[in-house]
Amino acid sequence: MTVAAPPRPQVDHAPPPLARRWALAGGLLLALVAIGTAAEVAVRLWTGPTPIYQAFMSCGQIGDMRGADQPLVFDTPGTGQPTAGVPSVANIQCVIKALNGPTDWLDSGQPIAATGSQTWGRIRMSWTNRAESGLDVTFTLTD
Repeated sequence: MTVAAPPRPQVDHAPPPLARRWALAGGLLLALVAIGTAAEVAVRLWTGPTPIYQAFMSCGQIGDMRGADQPLVFDTPGTGQPTAGVPSVANIQCVIKALNGPTDWLDSGQPIAATGSQTWGRIRMSWTNRAESGLDVTFTLTD
């Protein structure tokens, strides 16, 4: 009795269907995004938080900061605007002191100019000051 060998599977050398190609491309893109995100996280962990973020955290997280490497923005109330729950000049002073900035800026008793900026080290502070909209101050890192 002779036993027949099982049939050989046929190998399809045709390119994969379009859906599989898109799935492969999507998977590759997802992998690249994941690698890029991991690299960004590693760089942040290596370099540590920015001085502005450290000041934001040490001064009670008052102000508007969208991320650890983003600008810190203060928007104080103007004439007739509600003051509850919004940043005050004291909050801005806290950040300036935490960043070893020029403390005489707000302590001098002199009126604050309508617009201006100061830079010390890698920190840039810019502001606008209008009675109707209040004092708006932004802290950014320079290169």
